[in-house]
Amino acid sequence: MRILVFLTFLVLATHVSAKEAQGVADQTIPSQSEGRRQGNGGNNSTQPFSVPVRILEEPEEAESTKLEKQEAAQREIDDLAAQQGVDQSTKKLVLLTIAQTVLAFFGTIALLYSLLLNRKATYAAVEASTAAREAIGVERAWLTFSGMRNEFHTDLKMPDGVVHAKAIAFSPKWMNTGRTPALKSEALSMGNIIGFEDPIPEFTPKDNDGEVMAMVIGPGVTVNSFPFYVVGDNLTALLGRHKRVAIYSKVTYADVYQPGITRCSECCISIKYKGQHLAENGEVTEIFDVAATGPQNTAS
Repeated sequence: MRILVFLTFLVLATHVSAKEAQGVADQTIPSQSEGRRQGNGGNNSTQPFSVPVRILEEPEEAESTKLEKQEAAQREIDDLAAQQGVDQSTKKLVLLTIAQTVLAFFGTIALLYSLLLNRKATYAAVEASTAAREAIGVERAWLTFSGMRNEFHTDLKMPDGVVHAKAIAFSPKWMNTGRTPALKSEALSMGNIIGFEDPIPEFTPKDNDGEVMAMVIGPGVTVNSFPFYVVGDNLTALLGRHKRVAIYSKVTYADVYQPGITRCSECCISIKYKGQHLAENGEVTEIFDVAATGPQNTAS
């Protein structure tokens, strides 16, 4: 290390000396030229000189420099490899992003298609449910009012023990117009004698009020509800067209499709006497005007 410092100092000193000698030579050259022109020249000019210098490095320094160069070269190689790795990673990331976008696109299409199928399935289910309800509505039991049966009686003994010479019984008829049996059918009837032009009263039957029957009514079968009897003065007023009969009848039942639901049909009937019909064979038939009237005519 000391040798290197010494040699550096020697080179700098030589360089300075050379510069100074060059300056002196530059100043003396004109005088020498002038002396030559006068023929009185001399040969005492100063010439510049140089000392060759060779810089020697110690082995440790050389090895250190070599290692630094190798490390610098390795860093450049590593940096280039890192840049190439980043480039490859970026390309992979771009490809993954593109693939994800494509998958998302097809996933969206699949989702939309699935929603479309679900919508169609929902509509199909609604249509199937509607068709099922309609089928049940067609196939289930339906008890509907189908007319009034009237019968004349003579010497009729009523439950209170009184015997009436003449009496007439009105029995509402119910028919199963459906295609399956009506289960747990129960019917009741009740009536009232009112003025010929009086409005029909509203009946409010309670549970087990009036006559009740329970049975299974098959498709197309007609049954008669319990009769309402008109006797005595009421019968005379009815046949004289001074009064009329209002009869209320109600039937409850269940169908085979939904046995837990209680169905109900009710009717309110006005009965007026019209007169007699004489047949060709001489048979006389009593004619009554039977009409459903009032709000109590419903079915469910």
